Amino acid sequence: MDNSDFMQLDICLELKREVARLQQQLSELQEILGDDAQFKLAILERMPLTLWACDRECKIMLWNEAARKLYGYDKEQAIGSDFVDLFVDPLEGAQARMDVKLIVDNGKVIRNIANDKDSTGHIRRLLTHCFPVLDKKSGDVFQVELSFDISDIKQLEDEICDVRNQAKLISEKKTVEEKLLELSFFHNRKSGMGQHLQNFFMRKMDEYEKSLRTHQDLISTRGIPSKEREQYLKIIERERAGQRSIGLWYRQIFADLTSAKTMEEIDQIGREINNREDEKVS
Repeated sequence: MDNSDFMQLDICLELKREVARLQQQLSELQEILGDDAQFKLAILERMPLTLWACDRECKIMLWNEAARKLYGYDKEQAIGSDFVDLFVDPLEGAQARMDVKLIVDNGKVIRNIANDKDSTGHIRRLLTHCFPVLDKKSGDVFQVELSFDISDIKQLEDEICDVRNQAKLISEKKTVEEKLLELSFFHNRKSGMGQHLQNFFMRKMDEYEKSLRTHQDLISTRGIPSKEREQYLKIIERERAGQRSIGLWYRQIFADLTSAKTMEEIDQIGREINNREDEKVS
C-alpha cells in the first residue's frame, strides 16, 4: 500500500469515529429528553401558532415552522437577525424594543395586537402574547412570543360590521344616499384623525430622540462639572420615561380610535391629542 492508500484508510477510520460519536450524543440526548419531551417539541414545531424567541438585544434565537410560513423567512435567515428590523412595522419599532427590555429585565407579560410585515412586505395583523423565559444553562432571560394571525378574522369582522350598519340604515328608513354620505364623512374623519395621531406620535418621538442625543453629547464633553452631569443624567432619565409613556399612550389611543363608532368618540380622541400637544420635552 502506498501513502495515498494509508491516508484514505485514516480518513475512513476518522469518519467512522465521528459517526459513532454523533450517534452516542444523539442517544444521550434522546435519553435526557424522553419520549414525552420529544413529543412536546414536535407539537411546538408543528402547531399553527408562531413561536419565536429573542435576547435582550432583539436578536432572534428560536424560530418555529409556523413563523417561517407566516413571515416567509427560513430559520437560517431569521436566527441571529434583529426581529425589529426584520418584520416589525417602523411605527411600532421603538415601542417593540422598549417592550423587550420590560419583559427581559422586569419579567413583564405583554399582550398586544401587532402589525408585522412578511418577506413580501404584506402586513399581517397578529394577536401576540410575549413573556420571559430563563435559560437555566446560561442564566440568560429571553423574550418568547406566541402569536396568532387574525388578519382574515379582522377582515371578516369589518365585513360583518358593514352589513350591520346597512341593516341599521334600513331599519331607520334613511335613504341610501344619506347614509353613504354619513359613512363617507365618518370614515374620512376617522382616517384623518388616524393620520393626525401617527404624525403627532412620530413628531414627539423625534423630539425625544433629538433631546436625548443633545444631552448625551453634553455628558460626553470633557471637563463637565459633576453637578451639571447629574442634572443631564436626570433629564435623560425623564426623557426615556417620557418615551415609554408616549408609546403606551399611543397604543391605547390607537386602539380607541380603531374601535370608535361615533363622531363624538373621534372628537374626544382629537381633544386628547391636542392636550398632549402642550407637553414639552426636557
